[in-house]
Amino acid sequence: MTYEKNPNAIQPEIKAAWVGGPDRLWSAVRCSGASSPQQNGGFAGSYVCHGCQVPVAGVYRVKAGPQAQERWLCAACRHETRPQSVKPGKRKP
Repeated sequence: MTYEKNPNAIQPEIKAAWVGGPDRLWSAVRCSGASSPQQNGGFAGSYVCHGCQVPVAGVYRVKAGPQAQERWLCAACRHETRPQSVKPGKRKP
């Protein structure tokens, strides 16, 4: 079975929730039960990861370095940006 997009379906757009904030799916009308009404009009849906651009349940604010711009990443992308820490070994007596 193949999946075909419905041309009449409402296609949400990706917008920042606020300046410098996380991206979310937005639409003028409610697309799903998970979308919430916003004060400035429209409905906000899932968060969208700045790394993989996939709608996700939540994102983390990440700043990779002192000069780096803040990004909002899902758990998987956040894990990829963290420096790998050395696992602690057994202490010698």
